[in-house]
Amino acid sequence: MKQFSAPVGAIVRARFPESESVMQPGPKVRPALVLDERIRLGQRQLLVAYGTSQHTHRTGFGCFVVKAADAKSLTKDTLFDLNRIVWLPATSEYFANQREQLPKSAIDGFRLAAEYAKLI
Repeated sequence: MKQFSAPVGAIVRARFPESESVMQPGPKVRPALVLDERIRLGQRQLLVAYGTSQHTHRTGFGCFVVKAADAKSLTKDTLFDLNRIVWLPATSEYFANQREQLPKSAIDGFRLAAEYAKLI
């Protein structure tokens, strides 16, 4: 398996697990936001937040939206849920080779969501 690398704050494409108890790559590649990177359990892992293009008009506490017009890697407006985060191995099994830094227009929304999710 090839190693994957992305900086904190990058929008990436990930096979977010459908069930965190099983911890297998999900069937769909979806947007995710890199929140941290560490060596855990002897391997490099990325902490990522779940992204979806569904219900982007209903942002709850700990969620924020990145407009597709502001991010080259997004084809639709995308809601990132900082309440739904998971550590994933930094391998090509979980991540597609695509990354982009969070646009400046989304920083304020991220900060507010991170405070609500108690990440900062």
